Amino acid sequence: MAIDTEKWARKVVLLEHDLVAQVKKYQFRNEFESESDAICLLVNAGLDAVSTKAPADAGA
Repeated sequence: MAIDTEKWARKVVLLEHDLVAQVKKYQFRNEFESESDAICLLVNAGLDAVSTKAPADAGA
């Protein structure tokens, strides 16, 4: 299956083993087909959570 590069970007990040274990637990507990799907949802949820808060430093 070809990846639509107009929509998707591949990123490589280093994660601590404990964080990887938490993501894996989240993936299986919520029945995501892939680790990537779980990570995308977690990133989106985190971004949504911080975007609803007032900026810590408006001058930054």
